[in-house]
Amino acid sequence: MSDDEPKRQVIPPDPMLRALMKIGLPIGAVSLVCLWLGYFLNSRAMLYAFFVTALVAFGIGLIYNGRLVLVMIRRKREEQESP
Repeated sequence: MSDDEPKRQVIPPDPMLRALMKIGLPIGAVSLVCLWLGYFLNSRAMLYAFFVTALVAFGIGLIYNGRLVLVMIRRKREEQESP
């Protein structure tokens, strides 16, 4: 590796990012299970559960991405300020 190559961006350790990931991934998995069960069992209740859990997982994903951008911007600003 030479010094000219740019550094790889690593996700910084942030407690809120970790919590969102630990909450969002299982909800996304439950959402997929509800989708498949609703399809195979022809159950409207499971499809409604899919819509609810999918919306929650989507919202958590948006919050995660927003937080990640804020943390990365803050980290880059701190790197630029310190020589």
